[in-house]
Amino acid sequence: MVEATGWHNGFDMSEEWAASRARQLSILKVILWNDWDPIGVNGEPGAIDEYDSYAPAILRMLEAGATAEQIGEHLLKIAVERMHVVGDADKAGRHALAVAAGMLETLRGNRRWPGLPEARRAEIPRGKIVDYLLSRTHQQGRHKAAAFMRFGFEPGHWEDLAMALRWHATRHIVETVEETPYGTRYSVDGILISPDERKPTVRSVWFIGRGEEVPRLVTAYFLERREGK
Repeated sequence: MVEATGWHNGFDMSEEWAASRARQLSILKVILWNDWDPIGVNGEPGAIDEYDSYAPAILRMLEAGATAEQIGEHLLKIAVERMHVVGDADKAGRHALAVAAGMLETLRGNRRWPGLPEARRAEIPRGKIVDYLLSRTHQQGRHKAAAFMRFGFEPGHWEDLAMALRWHATRHIVETVEETPYGTRYSVDGILISPDERKPTVRSVWFIGRGEEVPRLVTAYFLERREGK
């Protein structure tokens, strides 16, 4: 059994992006969703956990010293035997190997994962949505509310916007990082899945306080020059 203080195969559990086994699993889930996605569902917010169940086994393989080739073969076997994916086997094998190599590089600390840390656990309070982003009366938020409502979001279904923003943070990379005395502020740009399916471009802003791990939603707004029509 591998202890939490170190890994086989060159891994170091003390790395910034590999501080705990839970974080390793979170990173693997994002890589499976963003980079592997053999059945092409990572454009659907409701399918965000489609590949989560495969992450623990992959993590155990990595802890045991599996190579990129072995992980790649494992991914290819899942795609073919469990998901019944058909097509160019050589192409699928090369893709699986590239994804596996990316996993190794990221978890070893040789490639910094560019996504929002712990995005899947991001805190999005109901009040931030209902009383701010979708509030017609909030002095600063009412203009954002009008914009979000134009794309089909409504206060009565505030969970739709919360889910879309969590998907947004998980699916896209961080554009800017700002260190402050109180923690770190992250900006994430990319399309947002909207109820009317127009997919506008939005910036979501998140904050992780000193000594904390989970990001909290600060705000979100449309990038006008790239906004969906």
